[in-house]
Order: sequence, then structure tokens, then C-alpha cells
Amino acid sequence: MRSYPAVFAVWLGVTLSAAGQSTAASSPLLLQVFLDDRDPFSVQTKISPGKPFEYSEMHNGEKITLRGEVSPPKKGSYHLQIAIVEWRSEKENFTTNLEREMVLGKQERIGFVAGVGFMRRMLLTRAAN
Repeated sequence: MRSYPAVFAVWLGVTLSAAGQSTAASSPLLLQVFLDDRDPFSVQTKISPGKPFEYSEMHNGEKITLRGEVSPPKKGSYHLQIAIVEWRSEKENFTTNLEREMVLGKQERIGFVAGVGFMRRMLLTRAAN
């Protein structure tokens, strides 16, 4: 027969473990998007798993917008859907739509080198509170 303190200790351990997972899955993240692989400039915003985000800022006369959603983590990665909009004018604008599995702290390189020749990087980390 188990004693009540042992059963309580097991229940408490399971409860705290589940609460820790829930907090980690919903804690804010920092998304950084480097628009040019050779330029240290990045657009960055805090995002939360399971919640849509949209962030804009001006850079060199161009409005840069990040819009999308990141899913709660599964098997150590976050599924990111993102649109990167670079807007100079009605006639001069460019949108990139991507889906990637992101691992915290690991940079993802995106882009192509044919014709236009651009390479971008994205980085997802825990946000400081």
C-alpha cells in the first residue's frame, strides 16, 4: 500500500512538469529576419506561439512588414508561417511567403541566388521578459 505523501509527491511532480511545458510552449519568442545575408540589419519582433503577429518598420525608405504565425513546439521545433513584405511604392514592392520548421537558436537561411540573388536568414530565440 502506498503512503499518501508518496502519492502526493508523484501527483505534484506530474502537475509541475505539465505546467512547465505549458509555460515554455506559450512563452514569448524573438523572431529576427535578416533581409540581406551580408548586412547585419535585422527586423525583429516578439511573437507568441499560437497567436498571429504583424510588425512593420521603416529601413532605407522601405517599409518592412513581418506577418504570420508560429505554432506551439512539436518535437523540438516551431512551425513558422511568415510573409515578409518589402514596400517602397505601389510599383516597387516584393512579398516572400515561407513556411519553415524553426529550432530555437538555429539560423535558417532562405532565398535563391539565380537572377536577383538574395539570401536571407531567420533566427528564433526565447524573448527576454
